[in-house]
Amino acid sequence: MLGDWTGKLVCDDYSGYKAGFERGITEIGCMAHARRKFIELHVAGKSQIAGQAVDYIKQLYKVEQDARDLTADERQQLRQEHSKPILKTLHEWILAQRLKVPDGTASECLEL
Repeated sequence: MLGDWTGKLVCDDYSGYKAGFERGITEIGCMAHARRKFIELHVAGKSQIAGQAVDYIKQLYKVEQDARDLTADERQQLRQEHSKPILKTLHEWILAQRLKVPDGTASECLEL
């Protein structure tokens, strides 16, 4: 599907991409799909941590909303100043939660 191309690919969990990851394509997960998994857990009351993840993702969505009418350079600057620290905190939080959460549905959402 992607031929000999290598690089970073933002994608969902479609199994057709897996062969590319084995030959050098870097998988970049889709935040909308990650958010949906946490929302489903939160709404179903199956995870105490899901709400916290949703809050971090809401912060990222707010930055994107603020960036909507900016130029590409302005968006990049805004993301560096605001999204990057949020993503760093979210990543650290996910790593910490993975050590605490037993195997199950919530642990699947925390896979990096």
